[in-house]
Amino acid sequence: MKKRKSKSTKKQADFRLVDPTVTHALIREQLRQELHARTLEAAYAMFDEEITSLCGPRHGRERSAEAVRGGSEEGSIRWEGKRIPVRRPRARNDNGEVALESYSALRDYDLFSDENQALLLRGISTRDFGEVTRKLDDDLPLSKSSASRSFIRASQKDLDLLNSRDLAGDEYCVIMIDGIQKAETHVITAMGFTTQGQKRILGLRSGASENSDVVKDLLQSLIDRNLTTTHYVLFVLDGAKALRTAVKAHWKERAVVQRCQLHKIRNVLKYLAKDLQRTVERRMATAYAMKTYDQALNELKKLMKWLRDRSDQAANSLAEGLEETLTVHRLDLPELLRTTFRSTNPIESMFDKVKTRGRRVKNWKADNQLARWSASALRLHEKKFKRIKGYRQLPKMIVELENLANVDKNKMVA
Repeated sequence: MKKRKSKSTKKQADFRLVDPTVTHALIREQLRQELHARTLEAAYAMFDEEITSLCGPRHGRERSAEAVRGGSEEGSIRWEGKRIPVRRPRARNDNGEVALESYSALRDYDLFSDENQALLLRGISTRDFGEVTRKLDDDLPLSKSSASRSFIRASQKDLDLLNSRDLAGDEYCVIMIDGIQKAETHVITAMGFTTQGQKRILGLRSGASENSDVVKDLLQSLIDRNLTTTHYVLFVLDGAKALRTAVKAHWKERAVVQRCQLHKIRNVLKYLAKDLQRTVERRMATAYAMKTYDQALNELKKLMKWLRDRSDQAANSLAEGLEETLTVHRLDLPELLRTTFRSTNPIESMFDKVKTRGRRVKNWKADNQLARWSASALRLHEKKFKRIKGYRQLPKMIVELENLANVDKNKMVA
């Protein structure tokens, strides 16, 4: 006699006939619907328990109850970043309606989803957010103000996480610091590169400017959160004196500074007339692309001499901190590492994402708004970080950092 297959066995057989990607999608959607149903079930159970505690059992005859039932009305709770409709029971006493604590708690409890947060970060304004959620789901749409409040809470969590997470467990050999400015606010960001070539956002600080106190506070925060570095560390900075001052205050002679070559080019160009800018930009880019320190330095000195006859300010800008723009050449880094560490471009590319995400923001306020937006964009893209190209050459770079630091130390003693 043949054994009868159970329903569960038949279901499993059916699943194996379906394309795996479709199956995964069905499973995820089934789980989502199940969670949705369980959420509503739990909500109604809490409503029922509280109304019973206030008014006694339904159709009961107890006179000692605190309130009496008053029917129900339409309400909503938040789930996956949207309002979903519920029927909330009502209770009354001699003083009027009695608010249900369970309903108030669930109404304010925000389960803002990563998907909805990502929509905002991809440039959808809170003004259009209600329409987007209306198209995605038949539930009650999330209003503009609700979307804004939800995003504020979610982005604040991102900011708090970036500034509080433990940095122990990895050893960093390069730290890159750069800033973004909107209105009157600067946000300074530190990105770390581990000895294994992995990138990580270390922290953010906002302030009225790139002053050394803000940067010192950021660096002290990294130390307090167990940042571990190699003995000598390469710091790639945008050229602001405040950054260099703060770095040297914390790491002293252990800090080897690489001034951003792209910032140097921009700083020189702003002192020149437009008809000279293209020529100077090309000559500086050619010099920085040279393989050896001597070649690059000689080419830049020639350019400096040429600039003296055209703009003293441009020549002085080029001369200021010139050698620190060539640290990657002095370290004799291979081309892939030199390309990565010659500028703060890895952070600037992240800031471009912030600018793109926030292009609909018309009024950047002088609080932590820019920091929150930056944190959310940075966290979103941090998940996509890959190892830097040429990471296998990092051990050699670490040795060269020590050699270069010792050379500079001997020069100072002499």
